Amino acid sequence: MMARGIRNRSYRFLAGGILLTLIVCTFPIISVSVVPEIRLTVVARGGNPVAELTVEKMWIHHSFESDYHYERVKTNPSGEVVFPSSEITITIPRLLIGKLADKLGVINPHAAVGPFAALRVEGHDSYAPYYRENQPPPQVLVIGH
Repeated sequence: MMARGIRNRSYRFLAGGILLTLIVCTFPIISVSVVPEIRLTVVARGGNPVAELTVEKMWIHHSFESDYHYERVKTNPSGEVVFPSSEITITIPRLLIGKLADKLGVINPHAAVGPFAALRVEGHDSYAPYYRENQPPPQVLVIGH
């Protein structure tokens, strides 16, 4: 009789452990900073600020996600835009897999890893300037107006 009670407690403990592991591994619980705040001034080739243009920020953390995020902001009368910092929320297993992928990325020099952002003025084809990890965010975007 005593052995049966111990076995039931063991099964409950095991089931509780499995349930806790599933909860921890499936709920997004870690916030990861991807891109810091970007304060950018849009200027024409002559250096004059350009107002009322829509600037798009495209960003991603290649180590943890596969789809880009997009944000659009209009320049103020001084040609300035402010994009708030960008974050994602991920699970612990995704964090571990992403960190492992970063390490394996050294093996493949063509693999994209880490955070990345690009900026462009709507109506212009190319994205420039860029933001990459451990670099200061861009402050000026020159357009051929």
